[in-house]
Amino acid sequence: MNSNSIDNNMPDGGRFKERLRDRIGGSVARNQQERERLRVQLWEQLMQFIHARGRLWFGLPAVALITFLFFFLLRTLDLPVAEALAKGGKAAGIVSLWWVVGIWTSTNDLSAKKEMEEEDKNPLWRWFERLKQRSVVNRLLRGLGVLLSVAVFALICSPELEMFFSGNGQTVRAVYGILLKLLCAGAVALPVKLTAPRE
Repeated sequence: MNSNSIDNNMPDGGRFKERLRDRIGGSVARNQQERERLRVQLWEQLMQFIHARGRLWFGLPAVALITFLFFFLLRTLDLPVAEALAKGGKAAGIVSLWWVVGIWTSTNDLSAKKEMEEEDKNPLWRWFERLKQRSVVNRLLRGLGVLLSVAVFALICSPELEMFFSGNGQTVRAVYGILLKLLCAGAVALPVKLTAPRE
């Protein structure tokens, strides 16, 4: 009796296995297609990143060289030449990396346009934009932006400012840290500013 029930269920079990095999095969095929699509999309974004802002890439060696020379000369005031070379090279590498981040940020136009279109549809955003166009409100917002920028700068540079005002003979080191952070911020902002559409 048991053997008959097993024999009767065999076709159902075979169909179940075939359906399971088909589902697994379809899932694997979909995963492979998705992986291929993502690979192609990443490659296209990388090529756009490399080619879209060609002139900005020419600025990278200049930024690295100017940063290296500036910080090397600055650190020769308190360090031997070998250590000053290392500090200049480190600063040049850091600022160059932030320059590349600035280039990448400046190529992100498509997503920014989509966000702006979505914000334009938002009535609260439209009201805020109209409010911003009034001169008094515009000045207040700019003043608030400057105050917030100074506060953020003071927060980020607080260790260097503490060294600077402590009077322990670490003035050059403190100036090095503050200027390095300022140049990193400028290295991100300048490519974005250079590629921004002029109104």
